[in-house]
Amino acid sequence: MSGPDPHWADSRAILIGVSVYRDERFPAVPAASNSLRAMEAVLTDQRLCGWPADRVTVLANPSDNRQVATTIRRLAQETGDVLLFYYVGHGTLTPTGELCLILSDTDADAADLTSLEYARLRAAFRDSPARVKAAILDCCYSGRAIETLADEAALLADYTDVRGVYTLTASDLAAHVPPPDEQATACTSFTEQLLDLIRSGIPGQGDPLTLGTLYTHLRRRLRALGLPDPNQRGTDTAHSFAFTRNAAAHPFPEDDATRPLRARRSTPPPDTASPAVPEQKRPQLSRRRLLIATGTVAGATAATVATVAAINIPAWLRNAGTALPTGTGSSGPKPGATRTAGVPDYGTSLGPTMSADPDMSIYAVAAGALNGRVIAVTGDGLPHGNPPMPDDPDQGTLRVWDLVAGKQVASVKTGSRVETVALGRLRGQPIAVTGCWDAGVRLWNLNDLKQIGSTLKATEDIFAVAVGGLNGKDVAVALSRVDIRVWDMNKGTQIAAAIEMPEHYQINDMALAQVKGKTVAVVGGYDHELRLWDLDTSGEVGKALRHGKTIYGLAVSTLNGKPVAVASYGVGMRMWDLVAGKLIGTTFGSTAVSRIASGTLNGRPIVVADHVNGGIQVWDLTTRGEVGDALRSGEITALTVTAFNGVSIAVACTESTVRGWALGAS
Repeated sequence: MSGPDPHWADSRAILIGVSVYRDERFPAVPAASNSLRAMEAVLTDQRLCGWPADRVTVLANPSDNRQVATTIRRLAQETGDVLLFYYVGHGTLTPTGELCLILSDTDADAADLTSLEYARLRAAFRDSPARVKAAILDCCYSGRAIETLADEAALLADYTDVRGVYTLTASDLAAHVPPPDEQATACTSFTEQLLDLIRSGIPGQGDPLTLGTLYTHLRRRLRALGLPDPNQRGTDTAHSFAFTRNAAAHPFPEDDATRPLRARRSTPPPDTASPAVPEQKRPQLSRRRLLIATGTVAGATAATVATVAAINIPAWLRNAGTALPTGTGSSGPKPGATRTAGVPDYGTSLGPTMSADPDMSIYAVAAGALNGRVIAVTGDGLPHGNPPMPDDPDQGTLRVWDLVAGKQVASVKTGSRVETVALGRLRGQPIAVTGCWDAGVRLWNLNDLKQIGSTLKATEDIFAVAVGGLNGKDVAVALSRVDIRVWDMNKGTQIAAAIEMPEHYQINDMALAQVKGKTVAVVGGYDHELRLWDLDTSGEVGKALRHGKTIYGLAVSTLNGKPVAVASYGVGMRMWDLVAGKLIGTTFGSTAVSRIASGTLNGRPIVVADHVNGGIQVWDLTTRGEVGDALRSGEITALTVTAFNGVSIAVACTESTVRGWALGAS
């Protein structure tokens, strides 16, 4: 990168910065203008990123979303090598959770019609023949773009010479900017730290620096300053794209092009100005799913299997004798709710909030009881897209937590980031089954956390796992990006051929149920449909159920003796009768949902879903009404419901915490 490179002729960087707005509801952000100019300077610095100035298109305070979208599409279609997009300014969400990049003339009351909807940028990336496509977003809710752009790559491979798509975002919630009196000379916090990292370089790292390496160190910097965590997602080898020379390996005198605009405070002030935050947000979308499916499926009743397959622990886990805490919870039940003598009140914490490794995000949780303790089992790993760190080759951990004592009691390295975990029993021993980013399914003895047998391998990373019974065999079921596989856990062998999903059908979540005497996997994803697959015959059961929105999370339960599925529906949830294949009632819930678990409360079926303001909300499936107030814990990354000694329990995780609540009698 020391001089002109022929590939630049077929590359393009598009930089957009918006600092002034006609609508007064979007406060001016002078720091965005500084960030735009600073990003352009670093990109075109021949000692650093090395882009020729004529390959960098800068749009400052643009208006007319149609013209902006047309310009981006034209430039993207003309780019064959590297396509880079950068945006700094306000971001907001539509009522259905779609990210909007605010332009100078955006009307806050019609943001979806007057802003640059991220869907348009996604379409431009999809249609571009560029080898590497990267987006850097410095705005509120930019994390919403992580899944929607990166996951397109799976669909692009058959149409273009895609080498990878990479997304780097400032925050899943509100981005951070300096106070108004400092913005005249300051950049936005995320961009300033990114550019300062590029200008100073990283001692001890290779040269040049890749996107993935920059992210690892940027995340540590932002955390140390108390700033919002960034996020990233990469497909193929995009994270290995050489973004800049390592200045630490090539020292040169500091000048105006490389000097930071201002010195960073050691910690952010308590009151910081930030772009306007709409009341509603879409929870972070990452493959943090939970499925607990235990017990023997064959021969069980439809009502029992549908509930057990989604949430419950097996009978051997329900007979432990540990006493649960008593007392009044932090938020009582709604008027008319039933209370049971001797059972903790709704919202009673089982124990203190437990802290996990802050550098290894929690992606999955299962819950039950073990040796007289009510436990949670979590799986973690580096954030999505993170390259392995040289000093920590084992990028995933399975941890066991005592929910009442409030402490971790055991852990084991899994060798790969844990995406999902389920509990079960095999040959008389309690087990955990993990699905990992390396396409591996692993069985662990919970008594000593030793791996049972060899790793069961799929072809893609695992999104969901379940354990159960099929034709008298103890089986593990795993959902990957492209198929469903069933293994005989005793033999460690795959049963029959993989159930391949329809071409280009991107799955997000799975649950097991018993429908018309068949053990089926219920799946949902980006094609807005629920589909049922017979695990015995590998065939599809009935017609796809037209859900109408992307399904990010689903759970299976029973209602009036019939198996039902509850799936996210943009804002709210929808419930389906799996026998009749019909929608039950209307959409319920008033917030965006991406994680759902099911259980029972006072003998009635419930689901627990993540809540827009950080926490969880309980819903009665019979009435489709809220049960109690939302339980607050921070933004949820993993969620489950279980039963212990007749008490219904919810367990929720944030990126680095674990907490359990009693909901009442199960």
